Amino acid sequence: MMKNIIAGIDVGNGYTKGKIDDWGFAIPSAVVPRYCGRDAKVKSENVAAEFANNGFLDRMDLGFQSDLIKDGVRRLFGTRAVKSGLTRETFDVNRRKGKALVDLSGVMTLGSIAGKVLMDYWNDKHALPADALNVDVILTTALPIQEFLEYGDEYHDKFTKGKHIVGVYNFENPISIIINFLDVHIFSEGESAKFGLLDSTSSFVDKLLSDAKDNEQMLRGIKASDIIHANNTLGVDIGEGTVNFAVFTSGELNVDASATFHVGYGTVLEKANEEFEISDMPFKDRSSLTQFLLDGRTALNALRYDALKKAIESASYPYAKSLAMETSRVIGNIGDFLDVIYVYGGGAEGLHDAFYPEIVEISKEIGKNISIPVLYMRGEYARLLNQHGLYKLAENLAANYKNSHKNDFPEA
Repeated sequence: MMKNIIAGIDVGNGYTKGKIDDWGFAIPSAVVPRYCGRDAKVKSENVAAEFANNGFLDRMDLGFQSDLIKDGVRRLFGTRAVKSGLTRETFDVNRRKGKALVDLSGVMTLGSIAGKVLMDYWNDKHALPADALNVDVILTTALPIQEFLEYGDEYHDKFTKGKHIVGVYNFENPISIIINFLDVHIFSEGESAKFGLLDSTSSFVDKLLSDAKDNEQMLRGIKASDIIHANNTLGVDIGEGTVNFAVFTSGELNVDASATFHVGYGTVLEKANEEFEISDMPFKDRSSLTQFLLDGRTALNALRYDALKKAIESASYPYAKSLAMETSRVIGNIGDFLDVIYVYGGGAEGLHDAFYPEIVEISKEIGKNISIPVLYMRGEYARLLNQHGLYKLAENLAANYKNSHKNDFPEA
């Protein structure tokens, strides 16, 4: 079977988010290497449960043969990995080794694609394949700005050099999925987010503004079209491992003024967990802590949950101060050519109370007490902007490829 797919995948330090053929997903960027141990094979009568609610990505057991991944070790994915109690492979937010240089980026990208391909086969056939599945892929993904400038071409070549084989080991018989990348484009994380905003409908941005204006006086009178068409902008993308400052001047990415701060929101979570170690209540790692928060507060975990939130809040304010210093340095270089500041990313929500007053104060200083507008995105807006932009860019890339290779990429 040959399948064609379009994918925009944002491999974050905390979560991998994306769209594959307009199907959105998010799974922890954490896997468990299986060096040994007993296989937990799914019996034929239980196969349907593995694909229930399109949740297979949270239960995958995969192996890889790929230039993106140095070893062939099998790995468990998703909440299965996070809740396994076993040692996990995650992005180390305390090291400078970038995403382009570690196996986990390829593991998350190939694993997401393979999982979607097998889910589609099951949903169509209600059976597992007897033979290998082949898929041709148009992919967009992103790297932090400085890493994109240094390693973008090398990372691109790892995708396009040969085929990539993913083995699925959940079931009684292994399944092979052979992935061939027809075209790949690596963007900087700032570019993809900006495009996500540019491609957003006016109604989407109107709702974003409406929600923001409840608390942000400086946005009164600003319309969606003002935000979408602003030419001189700064995007502050707060991720777990890095913060990217994406500067656009006259509508184009200004690589000279853009920068990456190599201390992300994950350090706040690490500091909070260190405080828990003192109290003899530590989490195994950052991904366990994040999963605990996502599971929510209950009567049974209330004491621990409240203590964790307090520890995170305590760690947020010193971090917000250091992030404000970096932001001020970037803005100081471009203040005369700045119309609006966007704040977004997976860490934006958790850092809002500590960082928002800081960046507003900076905007007043640069604007000589007339604030440069700050659009601080929260919740879903903040988390999904890169994902939305990457998928729209992937659709454009696919359209261009189809126009120039009409016989090679027929409609699925």
